[in-house]
Amino acid sequence: AMGGTGTAAFFGSENALTNPALLGKSQGSEFAIGGTAFMPNVKAETDVASQTGPISDTSANDMNIIPEVSMSTRINDNWTFGLGMFGSAGMGVDYRDTDELLNGYSNLQLMKFAPSIAYNDSNFGFGFAPVIQYGSLDINYTNPFNGDNVGNGMSTDLGTGYNLGGYFDIN
Repeated sequence: AMGGTGTAAFFGSENALTNPALLGKSQGSEFAIGGTAFMPNVKAETDVASQTGPISDTSANDMNIIPEVSMSTRINDNWTFGLGMFGSAGMGVDYRDTDELLNGYSNLQLMKFAPSIAYNDSNFGFGFAPVIQYGSLDINYTNPFNGDNVGNGMSTDLGTGYNLGGYFDIN
């Protein structure tokens, strides 16, 4: 809704993932903690596996917490260090009490970790943040032909990348 303005706006230590250069605008040390309560209303409807007509059910998973923790501190007049841990996604469905929907269950979690370093001068700055992303996915359902559980638990993985940022104050 904001058209990507988060990359140009200073929000304090939270900039560790949006634009690490903006950490250089901080005045001292800062610690922030927050999160998002994501409360979807997911409903499944199908008539594929039903002998009696369309089946519908609302997922029992109706609350997902997506955390955010960040800190930054000035090293000297020009350098700032920051660290951010941000949930970038999280959601799943829970139909374990609905045989017609194969007792399906899923859970996805994505988390980013970003140590950041920023340099700033009077009207410009640049920053760098190596990013480590952790992901986990769990999908389970009941095989309709033999009743066996399909899915072997949670799968996890790590990925890496980086964020480069910069800013220039024109006034």
